[in-house]
Amino acid sequence: MRPWFGSDDKQLPALQAKAIVTVAERRGVAPERLLRGTGIFEGDPLISPAQLVCLACQAQKLLPQGELGFLVGHHLLRQDHPLANLLRAAPDLRRALMGLARYRSQWQLLQYLRLEASHDRLYLYLQDAVGLGEARAFFCQVTLGLLSALLRLQLNGRQALEISLSQKTPKGLHHYQAHLGLALTFGAEQDCLSLPRSWWQAGFAEADATAFADAKAAMVAELAPLGLLEWLARLQHRHLTAQLGLEQVATLAGLSPASLKRQLKAQGTSYGQCGDQVKKLRALHWLCYGQLPNEVLAQRLGYSDVHNFRRSFKRWTGAVPSVFR
Repeated sequence: MRPWFGSDDKQLPALQAKAIVTVAERRGVAPERLLRGTGIFEGDPLISPAQLVCLACQAQKLLPQGELGFLVGHHLLRQDHPLANLLRAAPDLRRALMGLARYRSQWQLLQYLRLEASHDRLYLYLQDAVGLGEARAFFCQVTLGLLSALLRLQLNGRQALEISLSQKTPKGLHHYQAHLGLALTFGAEQDCLSLPRSWWQAGFAEADATAFADAKAAMVAELAPLGLLEWLARLQHRHLTAQLGLEQVATLAGLSPASLKRQLKAQGTSYGQCGDQVKKLRALHWLCYGQLPNEVLAQRLGYSDVHNFRRSFKRWTGAVPSVFR
């Protein structure tokens, strides 16, 4: 089986599409109107990322109030589904996120979480698994809506979240504040949810060992294929100091170099841009929270000298590293 899927591959369970349709119908949008032109039909067991993105864009046009993604995230968490049951019954945040990662093929949120830590906080970076384009903000809403609702439910409403989003300040800012709190930053370099490190193993309010075990038993941990951008980013993370060439990666992907280029172009990016994005995100985290000197950063990212690292960093962000330190 191929280790990745592209934007047109029908690999996704229709669960998130059904959630979008359900939430939109509750707000007065008929399913047939919402699905028109998406290529999705009621009863389809599997859909493609492109179809799901098309559905999300259509839903936003029909319901432009600006909170639809948050409501979809809440719906996913509340439904009677083994993965939702697992999250609600988990003993703590560590095992909830491990379960979400292990059984993620059940939902396929089109984003994946990359966990980093400093001495007192955890950072969950939201990254595209496929090319989301203009729908990125919507799928960020879904993921953040799900996670913030889970934390509010399980950690007795303690609010110490800090959220940074790459999008511009939205018109419906009040929706973001209502669902995510007031500690919001827009126009950031990356999408990130930050929370106290002490929450990692804090007991969940609704922990239920029996229900948690039953939910795990109802699912099979599959080695499901990853979205192409996630598969490539994980590969590049493992080879930070000596990046693989396009031909090597194409061979691992089971494609010719030209076909890999076409797949990436269809998702709005290129091989070089993917590599730059991986290095940029690691550099920003280490600069902002690791307080590492430029010499160490250059070495960790595979640069031969500090000058080349500083030049690349300025190309990525428009600023020198000291601005973010």
